Amino acid sequence: MRRLKGILILLLFLLCFLPESGFSGNTAQQIVNFQIQEIAEISVSGDPGPLVIQSIDPSYPNGEYDTLPDEDSSTYYNVTSNYAFKITGELLQNMPQGTWIYIKLNEPPEGYSLGFVALNDNYGTKLPAQTLLTSDPTSSTNLTITYKFAADLYAGTVDGNNTVRLTVLDLI
Repeated sequence: MRRLKGILILLLFLLCFLPESGFSGNTAQQIVNFQIQEIAEISVSGDPGPLVIQSIDPSYPNGEYDTLPDEDSSTYYNVTSNYAFKITGELLQNMPQGTWIYIKLNEPPEGYSLGFVALNDNYGTKLPAQTLLTSDPTSSTNLTITYKFAADLYAGTVDGNNTVRLTVLDLI
């Protein structure tokens, strides 16, 4: 009886502590490759309303502009990136001389907005501009876009439209 107990204990020990492959007649292995690619996505909610200048700045000629600028904050953007990034804004066409389009993006919690940034120079030439910087990955939604339209008196009467392109780029 003692001998039977000893054999049973030895068998239990071997069953518990022998590697599983010792009982297997066949094994197989696979190499699993994995990758995380750069993710940079931005979308907007629609088009802002018309920007209309209707009066002279009361502090003219000592004000920042000759006319009172018009602003619109009715659109939003969503941004997702898995790396530090910046957002640039650019007009697709030049503006009439003496007019300016400015853009301001509200920043995500991990970002820094550069405030109102001009997207063209005094001659109307389009200028790509950095609008926002972030040193951390983020995924944020419903962040406000504010546009400002300004002009000097020499612009005369203007009626037109332009397209603004927002691009997510690597911060470096």
